Amino acid sequence: MLMSLNVAVSYADDWMGRLPDNVYLHQLSIPGTHDSGTGEGLMDGFATMGKTQDLGISGQWACGIRAFDLRPAVKGKQLQICHGIITTNITFDKALHIIADSLDKHPTEMAVVIVRHESEYDNNADDTWNELMKELLSEDWLAEKLIGFDGALTLGNARGKIVLLSRNAYDSTPHGGFVSGWGFSENFAEQRGGRITGPDNKQTTLYVQDFYDCSEDNGLETKKRAITAMLDFSVTRATTSSRQAIWVINHTSGYSLVMNLFGTKISTSDGYRDNAASSNEVVIDYLNDIQQPGPTGMVMMDFAGVDTSDSDERGKPAFEVKGLSLTRAIVENNFLYDMKNDGTPVWSVYACDTKQPTTVYTISGEMIGSYEDTGRLQQLPKGIYIMKQNGKTQKIAIK
Repeated sequence: MLMSLNVAVSYADDWMGRLPDNVYLHQLSIPGTHDSGTGEGLMDGFATMGKTQDLGISGQWACGIRAFDLRPAVKGKQLQICHGIITTNITFDKALHIIADSLDKHPTEMAVVIVRHESEYDNNADDTWNELMKELLSEDWLAEKLIGFDGALTLGNARGKIVLLSRNAYDSTPHGGFVSGWGFSENFAEQRGGRITGPDNKQTTLYVQDFYDCSEDNGLETKKRAITAMLDFSVTRATTSSRQAIWVINHTSGYSLVMNLFGTKISTSDGYRDNAASSNEVVIDYLNDIQQPGPTGMVMMDFAGVDTSDSDERGKPAFEVKGLSLTRAIVENNFLYDMKNDGTPVWSVYACDTKQPTTVYTISGEMIGSYEDTGRLQQLPKGIYIMKQNGKTQKIAIK
């Protein structure tokens, strides 16, 4: 019953199911994970160097994550998820199976999978990588889950589907979309050159903030400014139409502590934790303080779904990474702003059936009352509410 709805449920439990079909994907706030596969465990001896997640793919999904960064490389005759030169304990095939199975069980949801060929591991085995990618993506169980990218994709188009965005071309025609112009600059002006090309060769603008080496002097402060600058842009996009589609990927992920190995600077797992303890909180505070909420786009984080992460160094206290709080804040943010479809408000009390009894709740699940006409609904204070009518649950905006 909706009476039992609470904030925890609205974060992770089929949260996209409470959004209408006609919102554009680029209007959403989507929590995502950076180097998602590291939560499945790393090759022996490397746990102190490449870990960015404590939860596996299933755990990430369960806490509300809907965007996954997967980095396959060639290992033998299969694609293994890697982080740099380090292999994880999961194959690309298995990771996609977990996501596909999750969609089967939760058909109101969708997932974005961002793919990068982790060529540092397989010494640029591009031809083999391409062939293995084409072979896997053509398998029936996966092909039926993939949807061709279009900047104007709506949630209704994408429910139950995977939007596969590959940073490396594997064929002349993408199964989802090909990403180009990915950048790592801390400067906002240099983060606007990305493009996503769909099967029809149409291009959509992509903004990417992925400044990740925060180990230099003032690196963490630079990272915070970069995250905030992208948020300042993305939250203005709630009212844009499909013709003005701009996709946004904002990384809180990165590392601030390193070790030297044979004269080479190597990121450490505690470096990712230290950065997460600083950067994840930036988005939480931003969303808590913002006066005019809007979409975050995809926020790719480290240590999603956990608020503390144990250090790999014996005796060192756990890091307050706030990955669960950040995941929740991003999901909840979808229910705080008014999305529009080509200028028409998506949320409207006029969509109510005036002849049907309607029960209205706050977004945190507190029942306000029952109503039988839109006139009485409009007597509520301005704001965003959860409405249950005729067996369906949706969000409404009172203006």
